[in-house]
Amino acid sequence: MPFVCFERLLSAAQASSSAVSTYVAEGDEHFVCSDFLHPSTDRPYFDALMSFLEKVVGR
Repeated sequence: MPFVCFERLLSAAQASSSAVSTYVAEGDEHFVCSDFLHPSTDRPYFDALMSFLEKVVGR
């Protein structure tokens, strides 16, 4: 998705909730994670995912 569309969606989501969480990957790759079968090998993605899950689960 073009980044400008992401920004518009984010703005609308933040207007509805303060609990909005995002992850923005560097570059212009189509996929967010470099290895879907082994996401822990993509440290920035994996760290963001684990942080989100810990907030949601409350651990």
